[in-house]
Amino acid sequence: KTVFQYMDILEKLFLLKILYFIEPNKGVEVFYKERKAYLTDPFLYRIFSSWCLTKIPEKSIIVESIVTSHLARKFNIGYWRNRREIDIVVFGRGMVGFEVKYREKAPAEKIGVGKIRNIITLTKNEFNENKLKIPVSIFLGSLNLS
Repeated sequence: KTVFQYMDILEKLFLLKILYFIEPNKGVEVFYKERKAYLTDPFLYRIFSSWCLTKIPEKSIIVESIVTSHLARKFNIGYWRNRREIDIVVFGRGMVGFEVKYREKAPAEKIGVGKIRNIITLTKNEFNENKLKIPVSIFLGSLNLS
């Protein structure tokens, strides 16, 4: 119970973003299932890892949190996981999935789950219009958050 209270406080302070599981057929959050938590600022990863005496997370985890915090500014977001996972699901009028694969030669995701038909793979440098692969830098630069 205490951990959830701390997470709630951190989210209210805009230091943490909590993603809830999305029911892919209905497009609604399921609050009783597992949650994913992302720090909203990359610098916080360095602070907390220093404070906890642990390693700084891999770049891919930090990039995934950056994408999450940017998308959360404008859209309702969550995640989906069964045997596989969709890192970020934007839901509302329609549903779009985002897989963050911050590496060279990232495989394109082909899962279609419920109403989540399009899955965009965000890569380090690779661009492929047919397989919906976009470099993270271009994606974040083209987001209109106003």
